[in-house]
Amino acid sequence: MIGKFAHCLRALIAAPALLCMEAPAQQPFRAADYLPDGYRNVAFIDFAQARSTGVWKQLRAGGLDAALGWAALGLGVGFDDLDSLKFVAQRVVSPGIASHSVDTWILRGNKPFGSPGSSSPDQWVSERVGGLLLRYRPGATDGRLAAADDALVLGGVERLRALAKEPQRRGDPCPDILSLMSARKQGLLANLVLAFEVDDGDLIPGLLPDQAWEEGARPQFALLRLSATGTPEGPHLSLELVLRHPKAGAGVALTKHALEAGLQKVLADPRYGAYRKALSKHRSEIDGSDFSITFDLGQARAVAGLVSKVVTQIWGGPFSNSKGQEKPKSPVEEGESGKAKK
Repeated sequence: MIGKFAHCLRALIAAPALLCMEAPAQQPFRAADYLPDGYRNVAFIDFAQARSTGVWKQLRAGGLDAALGWAALGLGVGFDDLDSLKFVAQRVVSPGIASHSVDTWILRGNKPFGSPGSSSPDQWVSERVGGLLLRYRPGATDGRLAAADDALVLGGVERLRALAKEPQRRGDPCPDILSLMSARKQGLLANLVLAFEVDDGDLIPGLLPDQAWEEGARPQFALLRLSATGTPEGPHLSLELVLRHPKAGAGVALTKHALEAGLQKVLADPRYGAYRKALSKHRSEIDGSDFSITFDLGQARAVAGLVSKVVTQIWGGPFSNSKGQEKPKSPVEEGESGKAKK
């Protein structure tokens, strides 16, 4: 899911679409109206919380601006102007058709999203659908829907068009995600929930190699939760990993043993020396069918450089995208060149 999150971000950065400023939607914006029902994979970043806790300031001082500068350029939105970002990936399986993912991004701003100027405005198609503005480049599969003056929905053009005409009743996550994300952690900054799909890119062997659970006992979901405590002048970070199993019992104990043993190997491996301090202080526990391990990362300023390094590694560098290009063009530059890169 982390890799998919990064891959989709790169794809959307290169996607041919414009941000736009529109009048507020006639009905109050509800993110759930634009999400698939029963989704099993979700990532959420609370930028407003990161700013209020002082974490954003500390991370930016540690180099995060450079690591994410290309992303802000491509999206056409500065991260200081975002209050939250939500990404949902829903796997779809149809008989006789290869499985695919329905991806939806929802951006919420703290001010109206603006439309960048362009010397070639006719390069974009604009549609008024159900009172909302949908924009995309000719031939593109992805577009952006101005669902409110401070809300953008990004995803497949056909799906956005259909939702603009008649929003679905409500797109709620599956029960396990509702349960995993129900805990109200103080200073919650971000969380990521992913489902381990056995028949579609199984992640378990990479996370916990050489382990064999009894049938119906292996982990089904993973939750990563980043939180901040302390004062804005010196925020303290913690990272929690929760692995949910179908049932309590021997399977949970096996996961605990395997993960703790794997962590000790990582801490002893000189290749991961940069992560040793951040991962050395941790505690683990079993709660029914959940195994959790919480890392005390320390002061935000102390791990800012490490966070920037991880972000850079995940997304392939501060000025690279899925094609390995040095620097993606902004929506303004795309309009001037008349070329859309996928």
